[in-house]
Amino acid sequence: MSKQKSGLFLFVGVLLLAAAGAALAWWFWPSPLLDGAEAYRVYYARAYEGGTSADHDIDMTEFLDQEAALDVLGRYQRDRSGGRMGSYPVEEGMILVGVCYEEGPYRWHIVAAPGHAFAYTGHSSAKWNIRDGGRLWQELSALLPLET
Repeated sequence: MSKQKSGLFLFVGVLLLAAAGAALAWWFWPSPLLDGAEAYRVYYARAYEGGTSADHDIDMTEFLDQEAALDVLGRYQRDRSGGRMGSYPVEEGMILVGVCYEEGPYRWHIVAAPGHAFAYTGHSSAKWNIRDGGRLWQELSALLPLET
Protein backbone atom coordinates (compact mmCIF):
# COMPACT_ATOMS: atom_id res chain seq x y z
CA MET A 1 0.00 0.00 0.00
CA SER A 2 1.33 3.41 -0.86
CA LYS A 3 2.13 6.10 1.70
CA GLN A 4 -0.64 8.28 0.31
CA LYS A 5 -3.33 5.60 0.85
CA SER A 6 -2.13 4.75 4.37
CA GLY A 7 -2.13 8.46 5.25
CA LEU A 8 -5.68 8.75 3.93
CA PHE A 9 -6.78 5.74 6.01
CA LEU A 10 -5.14 7.25 9.09
CA PHE A 11 -6.86 10.60 8.45
CA VAL A 12 -10.29 8.96 8.00
CA GLY A 13 -9.73 6.85 11.13
CA VAL A 14 -8.86 9.93 13.19
CA LEU A 15 -11.95 11.73 11.85
CA LEU A 16 -14.19 8.79 12.75
CA LEU A 17 -12.73 8.59 16.27
CA ALA A 18 -13.18 12.35 16.72
CA ALA A 19 -16.80 12.15 15.53
CA ALA A 20 -17.52 9.23 17.87
CA GLY A 21 -15.87 11.07 20.76
CA ALA A 22 -17.88 14.22 20.05
CA ALA A 23 -21.13 12.22 19.89
CA LEU A 24 -20.35 10.52 23.22
CA ALA A 25 -19.41 13.83 24.83
CA TRP A 26 -22.67 15.40 23.63
CA TRP A 27 -24.66 12.40 24.90
CA PHE A 28 -23.20 12.62 28.40
CA TRP A 29 -23.00 16.43 28.62
CA PRO A 30 -25.96 17.80 30.65
CA SER A 31 -28.76 19.74 29.02
CA PRO A 32 -30.82 22.52 30.64
CA LEU A 33 -33.91 21.17 32.37
CA LEU A 34 -36.03 24.00 30.95
CA ASP A 35 -34.36 25.72 28.03
CA GLY A 36 -35.77 29.25 28.18
CA ALA A 37 -37.60 28.85 31.49
CA GLU A 38 -39.29 32.23 31.07
CA ALA A 39 -41.39 30.75 28.24
CA TYR A 40 -42.91 28.11 30.56
CA ARG A 41 -45.62 28.22 33.20
CA VAL A 42 -46.28 25.96 36.17
CA TYR A 43 -49.68 24.32 35.92
CA TYR A 44 -49.63 22.03 38.94
CA ALA A 45 -47.63 21.24 42.07
CA ARG A 46 -48.25 18.41 44.52
CA ALA A 47 -46.49 17.62 47.76
CA TYR A 48 -46.51 14.20 49.42
CA GLU A 49 -45.64 14.30 53.10
CA GLY A 50 -46.57 10.66 53.60
CA GLY A 51 -48.80 8.07 52.01
CA THR A 52 -49.75 7.66 48.39
CA SER A 53 -52.12 10.58 47.93
CA ALA A 54 -51.04 14.18 47.76
CA ASP A 55 -51.22 15.97 51.11
CA HIS A 56 -51.06 19.32 49.36
CA ASP A 57 -52.34 20.09 45.88
CA ILE A 58 -51.10 23.66 45.54
CA ASP A 59 -53.32 26.32 43.97
CA MET A 60 -50.90 27.83 41.48
CA THR A 61 -52.60 31.18 41.15
CA GLU A 62 -52.82 31.85 44.87
CA PHE A 63 -49.86 30.23 46.60
CA LEU A 64 -46.94 29.63 44.27
CA ASP A 65 -44.65 32.34 42.96
CA GLN A 66 -44.46 31.25 39.31
CA GLU A 67 -41.41 33.38 38.54
CA ALA A 68 -39.44 32.03 41.51
CA ALA A 69 -40.36 28.41 40.71
CA LEU A 70 -39.35 28.77 37.07
CA ASP A 71 -36.14 30.53 38.10
CA VAL A 72 -35.26 27.55 40.32
CA LEU A 73 -36.13 25.00 37.62
CA GLY A 74 -34.24 26.98 34.98
CA ARG A 75 -30.97 26.67 36.93
CA TYR A 76 -30.89 22.88 36.86
CA GLN A 77 -29.64 20.47 34.25
CA ARG A 78 -30.77 17.05 33.19
CA ASP A 79 -28.80 14.20 31.72
CA ARG A 80 -29.26 13.73 27.99
CA SER A 81 -29.17 9.99 28.36
CA GLY A 82 -32.43 8.91 29.91
CA GLY A 83 -33.88 5.67 31.10
CA ARG A 84 -37.24 4.07 30.45
CA MET A 85 -40.14 5.61 32.33
CA GLY A 86 -42.18 3.21 34.39
CA SER A 87 -44.13 3.62 37.53
CA TYR A 88 -42.28 5.15 40.43
CA PRO A 89 -42.98 4.83 44.14
CA VAL A 90 -44.35 7.74 46.10
CA GLU A 91 -41.75 8.79 48.65
CA GLU A 92 -42.16 10.78 51.81
CA GLY A 93 -41.57 14.44 51.07
CA MET A 94 -41.83 14.00 47.28
CA ILE A 95 -42.85 17.02 45.21
CA LEU A 96 -44.33 16.88 41.71
CA VAL A 97 -44.34 19.96 39.52
CA GLY A 98 -45.83 20.19 36.06
CA VAL A 99 -44.66 22.86 33.65
CA CYS A 100 -45.79 23.53 30.11
CA TYR A 101 -44.41 25.62 27.28
CA GLU A 102 -46.56 28.69 26.67
CA GLU A 103 -46.60 28.40 22.89
CA GLY A 104 -46.67 24.70 22.22
CA PRO A 105 -47.43 21.21 23.39
CA TYR A 106 -44.26 20.71 25.45
CA ARG A 107 -45.00 19.54 28.99
CA TRP A 108 -42.54 18.44 31.64
CA HIS A 109 -43.32 16.63 34.86
CA ILE A 110 -40.61 17.12 37.47
CA VAL A 111 -40.42 14.67 40.38
CA ALA A 112 -38.19 15.80 43.26
CA ALA A 113 -37.51 13.77 46.39
CA PRO A 114 -35.06 14.39 49.24
CA GLY A 115 -32.23 12.45 47.56
CA HIS A 116 -32.89 12.65 43.82
CA ALA A 117 -35.00 14.17 41.07
CA PHE A 118 -35.98 13.30 37.53
CA ALA A 119 -38.14 14.67 34.74
CA TYR A 120 -40.36 13.09 32.12
CA THR A 121 -42.68 14.24 29.40
CA GLY A 122 -46.23 13.16 28.83
CA HIS A 123 -45.59 11.96 25.28
CA SER A 124 -42.61 9.64 25.67
CA SER A 125 -41.61 6.73 27.85
CA ALA A 126 -38.21 8.22 28.73
CA LYS A 127 -37.12 9.88 31.96
CA TRP A 128 -34.08 12.04 32.57
CA ASN A 129 -32.21 12.33 35.84
CA ILE A 130 -31.79 15.87 37.13
CA ARG A 131 -28.32 16.77 38.33
CA ASP A 132 -28.14 17.69 42.03
CA GLY A 133 -31.75 16.61 42.55
CA GLY A 134 -31.55 16.77 46.35
CA ARG A 135 -30.75 20.47 46.20
CA LEU A 136 -33.61 21.02 43.72
CA TRP A 137 -35.96 19.36 46.21
CA GLN A 138 -34.76 21.71 48.97
CA GLU A 139 -35.30 24.79 46.82
CA LEU A 140 -38.78 23.68 45.71
CA SER A 141 -39.73 22.82 49.29
CA ALA A 142 -38.84 26.35 50.34
CA LEU A 143 -41.19 27.78 47.68
CA LEU A 144 -44.23 25.66 48.49
CA PRO A 145 -46.50 26.67 51.38
CA LEU A 146 -46.14 23.43 53.31
CA GLU A 147 -47.01 23.14 56.99
CA THR A 148 -43.93 21.11 57.94
